Amino acid sequence: MRYKDPNNVSKQKILLESFKLFATKPFSDITFTDIEKVTGLSRGAILYHFKSKDEILASIIDRFIINKEYDLPTIDVSKSMWDNIKNFIAVKQRQQEFFTSIGIQNINRAFIYIAVNCMNLLKEIPNETQQRLEKEKKYWKELLLLGIEKQEIKNSVNVEVEKLSFMEIYYGYSYMSMTTPNGYDTNCLLEKFQHLYFKLAH
Repeated sequence: MRYKDPNNVSKQKILLESFKLFATKPFSDITFTDIEKVTGLSRGAILYHFKSKDEILASIIDRFIINKEYDLPTIDVSKSMWDNIKNFIAVKQRQQEFFTSIGIQNINRAFIYIAVNCMNLLKEIPNETQQRLEKEKKYWKELLLLGIEKQEIKNSVNVEVEKLSFMEIYYGYSYMSMTTPNGYDTNCLLEKFQHLYFKLAH
């Protein structure tokens, strides 16, 4: 029996091309024949690495969605709250550029498709999604507390409320951008964050 190299070129090609399918079509509409066509690989070559579509989808989540390179950036306490917000945007910009480089123009639409496919098929996803949201709440709360500490924003700011305001801007704009050709404009996202930041500062 051959050793399965986790970095095998064929395996990575299956993940990349299948990701494009799962990011644009419902799971139930995608067949192994579709995967064979987009990868140029035989059914046997695909099944050598993945025994089912569910297994491919789970691997896609690990490879492209839960990707530490595009995770929440570490808060740099030596910098201002605003500089940290700009760093958050920079990470999202790099993520968007990566998606564009692999042929996915609208990152927001892709994430919605993937999320819907996952919610219906992978039992652990709702719990992981909730954990992710809690992590983001903590991130924005810590950033707000940093802003108060550095006297960038008012001491009276309700961090429990405003951490949700930042998340609502991000997710609300992401959802609205599903219908655009290229997904959200990170410069526009930065402007929306800036508007809230100035509101908290004055």
